[in-house]
Amino acid sequence: MFAEGTSQLKEQSTTSQASTSSADAGAARKEARLKRFSDAYQFASERIGRNALQRPPYARHTMWRNLFMLASTKEQLEQVVELFPKWRDAGKHFSPEDAEALVRRCEELDCPKLALQVFGDHPKYGMDLSSAKAARHLLHSLHQSHPLEDTMLLVALWNIYKLPPISSDLISCAMLTSTCFKHGSQESLLIANEMLPHLQKLLAETAPTSVQYPERRVAQPEKEKAWLTWTLTKIQKALSKQGAEHEWLTRWRQDSGHAAAAE
Repeated sequence: MFAEGTSQLKEQSTTSQASTSSADAGAARKEARLKRFSDAYQFASERIGRNALQRPPYARHTMWRNLFMLASTKEQLEQVVELFPKWRDAGKHFSPEDAEALVRRCEELDCPKLALQVFGDHPKYGMDLSSAKAARHLLHSLHQSHPLEDTMLLVALWNIYKLPPISSDLISCAMLTSTCFKHGSQESLLIANEMLPHLQKLLAETAPTSVQYPERRVAQPEKEKAWLTWTLTKIQKALSKQGAEHEWLTRWRQDSGHAAAAE
């Protein structure tokens, strides 16, 4: 019995040591990441703007995407965004890929309104919403759990930045229609019903087999097909509740396999 008790104590000690070691390793990684962010942020802040250091290494476009990925909190990402005006003042520009990377990181850190703030104040930040992909992903971040006003501001920016009409993009059109039905106000229902003919046309022009629900976790382009599955499901439920005709939607969802995936 004594030997058994000793064995149990050893096992508990080993488990405790392993747990402590894992915690220490996690803390070390977190500290190392914070240092990398701080160093990258300092580098950027010293090398952009009117009074930037004029010696190598120089600031390059790639530093922005590096900073976005190193930021591990909303507050750190806000710090990065506050450097944008200095980049603009230096006559520099952001690429569409920069916009996509910002939207993606805002989505990951659950702060899509920060991206909306940036695109909504071009004179200050100087970053264009120049990518339909970035706009679509920002719409996805906003449309489920944020106020309808945020989604409608994004729709307005869609037009300001002269992106292809939201009514011409199947996934974006479906998300906007779905969120307008969800909010259920007189104005939002009016918008939803105005979008329905566009959605019906887009579905008629899209082969159901081309956007089948992905079978497993996949890369981002495939995830958009999953977004379509769930938004179309919600739209069909809303139309059923209204007593509106929706055979065209039911048939397309069945042919694409979306109906079965949503069961």
